[in-house]
Amino acid sequence: MSVYGNYLGMVRKMKEGGKLEIKPKDKIYRLTGIDSAMEMLRPGAKWEIYNSTFTRWDDDRPCPSMDEVREVQKKAREFEDSIDTIWKPEQEKEIAKMQRHIGGVLD
Repeated sequence: MSVYGNYLGMVRKMKEGGKLEIKPKDKIYRLTGIDSAMEMLRPGAKWEIYNSTFTRWDDDRPCPSMDEVREVQKKAREFEDSIDTIWKPEQEKEIAKMQRHIGGVLD
C-alpha cells in the first residue's frame, strides 16, 4: 500500500469500527514510499517488509533500520514539498480513478 498510498497522495485513517478510510490530499507524493526509500538506501536490494519489520533481506550490505527508512522518507517529502508541481487535468483524472480503485480494494 505504501507506494500507491504515497503516489496517490492519500492519507490512511481508521474510521469508527476499525474500517480503513482513505482521504485525498492536495499534494501527490511520488518519492516518499518505502520502495523509493529502500532504492535510495540500498539500490537493487531484495527485501520484504511486514508491520515495519524486514522479514526478508537478501543482500550482502547491512539491512537499514526503520529509522533510516523513515528519515529518507521525510527528506523525500521535504524535497517534494519544495516543488510546485502542476498536473494536467487528464493526469488528475487518472489519479482520482486509481484512488477510487484502491479505496474499493480496502473497503
